[in-house]
Amino acid sequence: MVADETPNLMNYLPEQFALIHARFDRLEAVLSVEPNHPDAAPSQIEMDAILFAARLCTIKVGDGFGFMMKDDQDDLVVVTAAHCLPHMPPVASASHREERTYERLLGQLGDKPSIAAVVRFVDPVADIAILGTPCNQEMPQQAKVYDTLERYARPLRMARLEFAPKIHTRSNGQTVRGDPEAEADAWLLGLDGEWFSCRVSCHRGIWISKALKPLQPGMSGSPIMTRAGVIGIVSVSGGGVQDTRLSGPQPYLPRSLPGWMLDTPEVDEPAP
Repeated sequence: MVADETPNLMNYLPEQFALIHARFDRLEAVLSVEPNHPDAAPSQIEMDAILFAARLCTIKVGDGFGFMMKDDQDDLVVVTAAHCLPHMPPVASASHREERTYERLLGQLGDKPSIAAVVRFVDPVADIAILGTPCNQEMPQQAKVYDTLERYARPLRMARLEFAPKIHTRSNGQTVRGDPEAEADAWLLGLDGEWFSCRVSCHRGIWISKALKPLQPGMSGSPIMTRAGVIGIVSVSGGGVQDTRLSGPQPYLPRSLPGWMLDTPEVDEPAP
């Protein structure tokens, strides 16, 4: 029987989420215009609003991070790196919820985890886990956290990169059409709670380059953000600081999440 405690995460949510709603509504209006429209390029203030909202949707998961999204039933979930779990859940589709419930797994950034969560999905190869609310009968106080999040959080929106075939030129001058690839500017959340920029490319996974800071243990599970939304998850599972020049592959969400977290896949994205 897992313990039920009053979680500290509830104390700071309403006021902080209220701060971003007005700016974020205006931001969504800007991003809803046609991609080539001049107004589609967000100003620095609007980019700050994106990252501010993303930080408020990022929480502590074990020794790493996680971030809030919605599934296809409009239920709130926390997406994280699978290796942030204390251990893997049972490999059984008929496992009981209690077997997949982890005590003191979630928490506010900067605090020790104090909130329970149940694993709804895990892929140890792609390094992705999706967490949901614990049983509201056995853990009513902790389940209440998710009700609070539902009311105040604006979960991160998944974005897709724009893929195009890569054209390679051989030494004899002949051009060869390669698999679709994508590139974009992106932002990562450091252990100090500050965002820093990088460049990402995607071909069967996200590769991070030109990062202003190195990827460090403890950053795993945090979102890889673009101006349109979250595209991936940071995975630092090697136990050391990763090179700032090229780090990967990191999970690309549209290719790695289960079907109940996705809309229709893009036709120009290569298979895993």
